[in-house]
Parts: sequence; structure tokens; C-alpha cells
Amino acid sequence: MRFGNPTPGKAPVAPQTPFDRAREISRSLDALGVSWEERIQAIGGCFVLEALRPVWNEGGGSADAAHALLRTRDPELADAIEALAPMLYGRHRAGSDALAAIDEVERLIQSSR
Repeated sequence: MRFGNPTPGKAPVAPQTPFDRAREISRSLDALGVSWEERIQAIGGCFVLEALRPVWNEGGGSADAAHALLRTRDPELADAIEALAPMLYGRHRAGSDALAAIDEVERLIQSSR
């Protein structure tokens, strides 16, 4: 679905700015009850994926090759990906580790009964 596309039989919608689209996405996330942390992960992940998408296949499906191609085409975008991706991965890893720790505590509680 593209935001702002006209519905059949309705008048065309004026083009939207990126900020208009961002507000629509935020309202959608509000309606879905998505937490702030989940929003940051999802939107950041989408940013990384969308930045690499045009060069992914040319890089043979390798993240390193795709990033190298992106660096030659858009160095500023590659810099942003380099800054953002480790933070996103770190948050994901911390969340996974926390869930594993909770599972282990629950297992220990169950086994001590």
C-alpha cells in the first residue's frame, strides 16, 4: 500500500511530504499499540533494509558486499547505516538475552518445586 494513493472512484490525493507519511505511520503504530522501544527497532530496521535493498542483489546477498556498494553510491547513507545498525543489533541482542534469562529463571523455579 502506498500512502496517499487515490481510492478508485475518489479524487486524487495531493502528494504527501515525507513528514506527512511519517505522521501517518506514527498514527498507525499508535492504533496498533506498538511501544516506543518496538517502534525504534521496527523503523530503524526498515531504514537499514530499505537503504540496502537496491544494492542487496548486486552484492550477491552478502551484507558486507551490499554495504560496500552502498558506500560507493551514497557515502552519507552508508555512514548512517554504520551508526544505526550496531545500536539496533545491540538492542535486539539485549532483548533476546533478557528473554532467555527470564526463561531460565522460570525453568529454575519450576525445577525446584
